[in-house]
This record gives sequence, C-alpha cells and structure tokens, in this order.
Amino acid sequence: MLGRACCPQRAARAVLKASVCALALMLGACASTEPQVVFNESLRQELLRLSEADQRVRTDALHATNFHGILEVDARHLQRMKEIVAQHGWPGKSLVGEDGSHAAWLLVQHATQDPEFMNECRGLMERAMKRGEASPKDYAYLVDRVRLQRGKGQLYGTQWIQDSRGRLILQPLKDPEEVDERRREMGMEPLAEYEAELRKFYNAK
Repeated sequence: MLGRACCPQRAARAVLKASVCALALMLGACASTEPQVVFNESLRQELLRLSEADQRVRTDALHATNFHGILEVDARHLQRMKEIVAQHGWPGKSLVGEDGSHAAWLLVQHATQDPEFMNECRGLMERAMKRGEASPKDYAYLVDRVRLQRGKGQLYGTQWIQDSRGRLILQPLKDPEEVDERRREMGMEPLAEYEAELRKFYNAK
C-alpha cells in the first residue's frame, strides 16, 4: 500500500523535472537564435576610407586657410553614415573592428550639419559602449559636442576653441570640480594633462 501511495508523488516529480528540462531547452534554443553579428570587412574598409578623406580635407583646408571644401565632404559623409546606421545600427567593434568603429565615430563627430542625427548616434553609441562595442573615450567626445549644441555644459572637457590671439579656451563645462572623476570613468587623463597636450599640439598660449 505504501508503495502504491508513493507512485503519484514520483509521477508528479517526474512531470515537474521534465517540464523544467523542456523549459531549459526552450530557453537555450531562444538564446541560440539571437542574431549573431558577422564581421563586415568591406564596411570596415569603407569607413576607414571615409575617415581618411575626412582628415585629408581638414589638413588641406588648414594649410590653405580655406574651409569651404569641408562642408561638402561632411555632407556626403553624413548621408552615407545615415544609411549605415539605418542598416546596421551603431557600427560596433564586432561588426567593423575597433578601428572601423572609431572611424564611424569620427564621421559622426563631424556631422554637425545634422545635430539630431548626432544625438541619435549618441544614444546608439551609449548602448554599444555598455556592451563593449564602442570606445568610452570616443563616446565622451560625442556627448560633449551634442551637449554644447543643445546649450548645455559639456561633461568631459573635450571641446575647446582657439581665438584670434591663439589662446585656447575651454567651452562651457558642467560642474568643473567633478570633471576629472567623470574623465577617469571613461579612461581619460585629468583635464589639466589634456589641456597641456592641446597647448603643445596647437602651439597655443
């Protein structure tokens, strides 16, 4: 009698165990069906070419003191980046490599003709950064530029201007006493060290 009384309990445990196993298998199957990012070498090469063109036109303009060509190149690059982002989201390291992702950031950093697109990319890049798919330092530069465009103080002190007398001027900064901590969180050097590097590079006062 005792043996027969235990049978329903064993059956119930067996059913429960089977259900748990089935659930685990189902969850595993769901995880395995998540889309995997496939490295795109052709897109990486395109981004690198575009970033090289971005830097070349700026170097040429600086030497010629004529900046009109920059706007034309930036407009072309802006349109292409919109197409890339629409198709792929933020081009992260898994898709285009570290250098390709950095090149994408550079192009967006110079997409000042469309501030809304820059802000859209800021959000995409923030999520990518949290997954290890984008550089925190690159993200910090984009955050500062977008904030200044919106009339807000920058967070990381990346944006400076040089006046007609050759002086470097830090653009508005939110809570300056906290800037070095924010920079540290992004893997950046203290602001004073960054300023010294800028002054040396630009031979600024």
